[in-house]
Amino acid sequence: MVDTDRGVIGEFRGMVGGKYCLRPIGGGREWEISPQCARLATDRDRANPLLAPRGAYWRDGGSR
Repeated sequence: MVDTDRGVIGEFRGMVGGKYCLRPIGGGREWEISPQCARLATDRDRANPLLAPRGAYWRDGGSR
């Protein structure tokens, strides 16, 4: 799933209080997003090398 607000791909983990819980691919700290800021990841999204480093940033505990 893509967090369109942050521009990162995350693994859908469930819903809490009407928000989606995503986790970086490969593990890391979960974050919550509103359903309006989410869309399914396409093959093109998953192949985009610009999304991987940002995913690693989140996985390693970064924040914005």
